[in-house]
Amino acid sequence: MQVASIPSRALFGIEAVEVNVEAHLSSGLPSFAIVGLPETAVKESKERVRSALINSGLSFPMERITVNLAPADLPKAGGRYDLAIAVAILIASDQLSSSESGQLVELFKGCEMVGELALGGELRPVPGVVQAVFAAQNAARPIIVPAANHAELRIVGYPLARGVASLTALLSFVTQLAHTHRTLREPDSSAGQGSSIPIGEHAADQPNERSRGTLKGALKGNSKGTSKGTTKGTTKGTSQKGEELSSNGDTIFATQEPKFPPIRGQARALRALEIAAAGGHNLLMLGPPGSGKTLLATTLNKLLPNMSRKETLEVASIRSAAVGSLAQGLALDLSSAYIERPLRAPHHSATTPSLVGGGSDATPGEITLAHRGVLFLDELAEFKATVLDALREPLEARVITISRARYRVQFPANFQLVAAMNPCPCGYASDPQRECRCTPDRIRNYLGKVSGPLLDRFDQVIEVPALSHAELLAVGRVQSAEQEEAEARVWQQRRTRIARCRRRQIERQGVLNCELSAAELEEACGLSDARKRKLAALFEQLKVSARGAHRVLRLARTIADYDAENFAGSDGGSFCASKIDVEDAHFLEAASYRKRSC
Repeated sequence: MQVASIPSRALFGIEAVEVNVEAHLSSGLPSFAIVGLPETAVKESKERVRSALINSGLSFPMERITVNLAPADLPKAGGRYDLAIAVAILIASDQLSSSESGQLVELFKGCEMVGELALGGELRPVPGVVQAVFAAQNAARPIIVPAANHAELRIVGYPLARGVASLTALLSFVTQLAHTHRTLREPDSSAGQGSSIPIGEHAADQPNERSRGTLKGALKGNSKGTSKGTTKGTTKGTSQKGEELSSNGDTIFATQEPKFPPIRGQARALRALEIAAAGGHNLLMLGPPGSGKTLLATTLNKLLPNMSRKETLEVASIRSAAVGSLAQGLALDLSSAYIERPLRAPHHSATTPSLVGGGSDATPGEITLAHRGVLFLDELAEFKATVLDALREPLEARVITISRARYRVQFPANFQLVAAMNPCPCGYASDPQRECRCTPDRIRNYLGKVSGPLLDRFDQVIEVPALSHAELLAVGRVQSAEQEEAEARVWQQRRTRIARCRRRQIERQGVLNCELSAAELEEACGLSDARKRKLAALFEQLKVSARGAHRVLRLARTIADYDAENFAGSDGGSFCASKIDVEDAHFLEAASYRKRSC
């Protein structure tokens, strides 16, 4: 065979686009060319593939080799095509088509492959495996990925997705299938119901002299040539770190509850934080340095309920697509990062592309990495105004559309915004114990760095006062085991109430209160004519915009739902969510969060 084709997947934004890897061998001076808009990393795959084939005990054809990555107008980047290129060259050079092992070529037909080759033939992890496995599942095709991406495979749970540790392991595994008259389209019997994936053992797949001889024997039809590389699976539904996964249910539960930091004082700020968590509302905190704004903000994602399976897959897909420096701290293992919701806290020197996404490779930004979680902007006034104003559209639409000359992509951006800032440049304008050194003009200019339209998108703006010395010293006192357990129970009760409150909102209206449209608010809040007149007078007094008025109504709806949880039974089912009335006190409390000094 002179031409061979292996399907693969390109990563474009957070989508996996099909790429056909075609290899053609012809007579002429030995050469190796890759066409189809390859970037530098793709062009360098020539040397990786050559060394990997030789060090795996295979032959590199000394002919004119042309590899085409179709479609030709789609830019190709990274080393994700190495495995497909290597297998296509083996098929085109007839190294897999002897009379004894002719089935191998048929087995590889329609099988997608993604993976970067090391010089020794081992497979290295690549980004975007979750998207690639989902795309292969939608196309009903088997797919081969690096064993190092085993966490992504377990999360998706596609039975025809297999992880292998090396090129040697792949060929040995396929040879085994040929001898047992099986195909890659048949789930492995040891993989259970598909949530466990055969994963290659790196130590068993090193291409030493013994394994090279075994592989050559296997390709010649020797049934004794086997590999340990793709035989072991993991127990269904349980990760190595103890988390339980529900492949059919809606929720992924953690075996360990999150640990909360000790917070003393700040009762109003803590109340606002609970309400923000219960309804998905945006929160801005103002206060002097050391008042606990950052500590409160970084607690929010722990208060939020565990993600459902759908949400977990969304977050896994986004994290899997993160490449380069964005991938740091986003390793896809089944740890608490997949139980707790994401918390992203970029530095105030962040640029617009790093926050909203874009760049030459259509990379997701911080707002997408915070999808289904929390985006925390500390020192809000220190961010560039253009960077902050880029958040205005995604805060309303919950998606971000990025248009460039070479592409147009849409990223999910359903995040909860929490911000903190000082009331003035020196930080002590609201501190009764410290003297502020700023003039009124400096304070006005400092607060003016945050635009009015962005401030209007915060449901709650609260002041976080400085702690007294007595409260500050109480934070560091040594607690007994009983006190720690009691405090942990209090936090768990808050978390349970928040989870029940959010669940009731979904059952009543299909979305959280923060996502209610203007047309749905009147019915959700039960506004009578008399109450409308009262609210109109209140909004006139507060001088809020139409958007601000709607946010007050949404916040009042959440306060009513959350307060009702205090009267609910332990099972949360002692009252009907649709009968919770929004009282005047709820509207007044919601309006109090719109009073701000900035």
